[in-house]
Amino acid sequence: MEAKAVIERDEPKVAVIILAKGDYHYPNFCCKRVLLYVNEDAKCIAAIVPEIG
Repeated sequence: MEAKAVIERDEPKVAVIILAKGDYHYPNFCCKRVLLYVNEDAKCIAAIVPEIG
């Protein structure tokens, strides 16, 4: 979960939401969360560049 730890260290006021690549997420934008898409084996390798929202 290195990616999650880096995001939490750099932006401590955001919540990191871990999703599998292709999972549905709510389309509303929220600047207090980061969507982190991981590959299929869920080793928290960012499958898509993390984004705030």
